[in-house]
Amino acid sequence: MKIALLFIYSDSEVYKQMRDIQRTYIHKFENAHSYFIEMREQVQKITLENDIIYVRGEETILNILNKTLTAIELLLHNNNKYDFFIRTNVSTIINIPKLLYYLSNIYPKTNIYTGAGKVFEINKLDVKGGIVDSSLFGTKIICGTNIIFSADVAHFMIANKHKFREDIIDDVSMSLFIQNNLPSAFKKPNTDLCDILYIGINTIANIKPGRDKYIFYRNHNLNRNDDIKLMTYICNVIYANKIGANKIGANKIGANNIGANTNTNTNINTNINTNKINNNRFLLYNSPISKKFTTTIAY
Repeated sequence: MKIALLFIYSDSEVYKQMRDIQRTYIHKFENAHSYFIEMREQVQKITLENDIIYVRGEETILNILNKTLTAIELLLHNNNKYDFFIRTNVSTIINIPKLLYYLSNIYPKTNIYTGAGKVFEINKLDVKGGIVDSSLFGTKIICGTNIIFSADVAHFMIANKHKFREDIIDDVSMSLFIQNNLPSAFKKPNTDLCDILYIGINTIANIKPGRDKYIFYRNHNLNRNDDIKLMTYICNVIYANKIGANKIGANKIGANNIGANTNTNTNINTNINTNKINNNRFLLYNSPISKKFTTTIAY
C-alpha cells in the first residue's frame, strides 16, 4: 500500500519552522510520500520542486480548495498509484506508522472519504470561510486537518471538479461535494482506532505512542510560536528525534521538564505562553512533500 500526504502550507517564518519540523520524519517511510502545497506567482499552473508542489495563484483561505485539487490532479497525472490520499496541514504531526497500519487493516481500499475524530456540523457563520448565511447549517464535514480518501474517490473528485463550490472553505466544499455526488463514500471516522488530539497545555500529557488511539496531533494555539515548541516535543515523543539547535530531548520543551513518560506537565507554562487552544477553524494553514526531483506540468 502507498499513500500521499498533502500538507497545506504557505510561505511565512513560522510556517517554515513548522515545515522544517515536519521534514525530520515525513520522508523516512517508503510507502508514504509527503508534499507541501504552496501558492505563488509563476508562469506554469503547477510545478513540483523537491517536496513542494507550487500552484499558480495567491494564498487566500478560499484558494486552499484550488491548490488541494490541483495537487491531487498532478499526482494522479504522474501515475504514482497511491491507494489513499491524506489532506492535512503543516501544523499537524502525524504518526505515519500507525496511519499506514490503520489504512492497511481497517478500511477497504475503495469508496472511502473519511478522517479522524468526530464529524463536525456547521452551526455558525464565518464570512471569511464563505459561510455567510444559515443555508449550510447542519452540513456534516470532515475537518481539513485530517481528510482521508481512497484513490478512486480522488479520481472522481478531479473528473468532477467543476462541481465543487469555490465560494466556501475547502473542507466544507469537499465534504459537501462528496455528500451530494458520492454519498456512499462518506464514512464516519472510527474514533476508537483513528482519532485526532488537539494539542494544548492541558492535553499534551495524553500523548502515549503505542498506547493511545491518536494518529493526528493538531497544533493551533493562539501563539503559533508555542505550536513550534509543542510540535517539536510531539516529534521527539513519537519519533525520538532531536530537533533544533537546542537538541530538545524527548521529555523536554526548552528548559522545562514535562515528563512525557510520567504524564505530567509540570512547569510547562513558563515556556508556553497560552493554555488555550484556538478552535477557530477558518484560518489559513500549511503543508509537506517527498521525492527529490523537479518536474513541471503545464495545462
